[in-house]
Amino acid sequence: MKRYGTLLLGVVLVALFFLKAYINPLEQFFAITPWWVYIVFAGILLSGYMSYTIRVKEVREEERLIEQEGEIYMRRIAEAREKRKNS
Repeated sequence: MKRYGTLLLGVVLVALFFLKAYINPLEQFFAITPWWVYIVFAGILLSGYMSYTIRVKEVREEERLIEQEGEIYMRRIAEAREKRKNS
């Protein structure tokens, strides 16, 4: 599922290049715009996609660590209750 974002970006870029011959405003835009602007735009999109996926991974890792710490805390509470019961 992760690879579909990159595939979609590629399809959109190819479609834009094919549309430039058929649609006059787009043709003028592509004629005026230097080639490096496309690379910068693709880099911005790729950077946004990568930062989103990294953030999702970080959130999952944080949730896993919080869950582990919660289990340790609950185990300590149970041990303290058991000690109080036996005392």
